[in-house]
Amino acid sequence: LGLQCDTKGGGSLLAYDPVADVLTSAINPIDARQMVRSVATHEGVAYLGGDVTGGRGVVVAWDPTTHTELWRVDPLSDTAGVTGLAVRGHHLYVFGHRGELVVLDLNTRAVIHRSRHRDVVPNYGTLLVNRGVVYGTSSAAFFRFDPKTFARTDLAELNGEWYGIPRSAVDENNDFYAIRGRN
Repeated sequence: LGLQCDTKGGGSLLAYDPVADVLTSAINPIDARQMVRSVATHEGVAYLGGDVTGGRGVVVAWDPTTHTELWRVDPLSDTAGVTGLAVRGHHLYVFGHRGELVVLDLNTRAVIHRSRHRDVVPNYGTLLVNRGVVYGTSSAAFFRFDPKTFARTDLAELNGEWYGIPRSAVDENNDFYAIRGRN
């Protein structure tokens, strides 16, 4: 779970081990200014998306058991910060404020795809994975990315009245939930 400090900057990562029933925290795992805006996990690694008012955000690979940074990258060309992360296979999808999408190869940390989606992501956008496909949510729309070409397909217009970052969820029946308007 990523947290942010609205008044002083910075953020924290909370990790819960259900086997040991232990909750641990890492204070400012990215740096003293960047909040932990988004978190994705894969094979024991937590990928943290940073965001800071008036500056860039970076992506940090973090080991939540040893509280150590494994590596960091600054993949976005836009300077607005990371608002969504998702892992599909060996690809890390990084969504930036105002809709920049970057896909990293986790083996090489190289950028293998870059595209802009500001037409459906006017500010914040988030990502989730279901049945091997990456989906995105913004205040304007719900959409998916093709697993091979990374092309976007718009699925629903939302025009959601959000407070904070738009989110979506999927339940055990693979039904999606998001806010459309006020509903």
